[in-house]
Amino acid sequence: MEKLQPILFLKALFENFDFSPWYQRIRYKKQVIFSAKPFINAADVIIIKDIPDYLSLEPSTNKDYTWLKVNTLKGHSIQVEQYSTLEKYLAANFSAKSRSNLRRYTKRLETCFNIRYECYWGSIPKEEYHTLFKALNKLLVKRFAQKKEVNYELQHLADFEAKIYAQLRNKEAALYVIYHHHEPISIRINMIKENLGFYMMSAYDIDYAKFHLGSIDMMKNIGWCIEHNMLSYDLLKGYDYYKKNWMTQSFDYYNHIIYNHKNSMARLYANYVKLKTQMLYLGYYGLKKINADLYYKSLKQFWYTLSAQNKKEQELLVIDALPFEPSTGIEIKLMQGVKYEHLKKIIFDFLFNSQQSLDEISIFEAKETQDHYQVIGKKTSYAFIVKTRK
Repeated sequence: MEKLQPILFLKALFENFDFSPWYQRIRYKKQVIFSAKPFINAADVIIIKDIPDYLSLEPSTNKDYTWLKVNTLKGHSIQVEQYSTLEKYLAANFSAKSRSNLRRYTKRLETCFNIRYECYWGSIPKEEYHTLFKALNKLLVKRFAQKKEVNYELQHLADFEAKIYAQLRNKEAALYVIYHHHEPISIRINMIKENLGFYMMSAYDIDYAKFHLGSIDMMKNIGWCIEHNMLSYDLLKGYDYYKKNWMTQSFDYYNHIIYNHKNSMARLYANYVKLKTQMLYLGYYGLKKINADLYYKSLKQFWYTLSAQNKKEQELLVIDALPFEPSTGIEIKLMQGVKYEHLKKIIFDFLFNSQQSLDEISIFEAKETQDHYQVIGKKTSYAFIVKTRK
């Protein structure tokens, strides 16, 4: 039998795919988010992947079809309907120390930079929309180079950009952006179905990592979901080690293999797919128990480092240095152009530690000593030399 292309459930749901041949209704608790329409015929075999088990799928009344179910991976979500404010969510799920840290990171970010939070949901200028996707591409490339991993999301970014604009205007998608002045330093794509939120993709500028920008972004998006009366915020699968810190509920994903039991070839193929999928995930969880996934990740990072496309990447070494007289140096503008982009993380870390604003410091480059810089602030100053680690 010819190999079938599986349907990704959530992707199909967001694109208003017609599930009528296979399901009467799809519900979240008592809320109906899909109702079947009249249909004429359907394929003899269909595979629908990654269905979250917190949704209730009622099979169609067509008695010619049989539904096979195979559990796959774990997912995580936040039941935001349980909380009237972000503060109540944080109080229920984080220790006093963790809450204090989140407040401190946010305050420090807003002290050191001119920060603006913006959520585009319902309208956005088209030029700004495409500018944000260019920025998201750049942030993803930079972030995954730091992680020494191949980013599989990049291959889908152009598809997202082509489709999400219309969905955003219909309030079926949202872009949450954190700006430093006019520069986006964190961008997240959320999909919205009725009043269910789904986290699809995000990236932040790693130069701001000292400020725990990823955690601030997550917290702000949870707050947005609460403010806009979402029932749940699905964090989807992957990166369990991080999402477990934020979730209030874990759930199982499963695949549906639906076939016409009057067709013997369809029945044989469907059961083959079921067995193959069960064996695949049995092996996956078996390897995970012995931490083979961590060894595999380390191996991928090793090969990434050795790959030809990344041999040009250079690691910077920062050395504390003696200060020099500013009048003997050249004042530089950190945020203008790319010449001094390699200094951003060094100086942003200094701002975090000294609790000073970028707008209140001056940065000088020594004329006589190569790669010798000095930051002069109201509270404290810092001189350093940057070298390339060999």
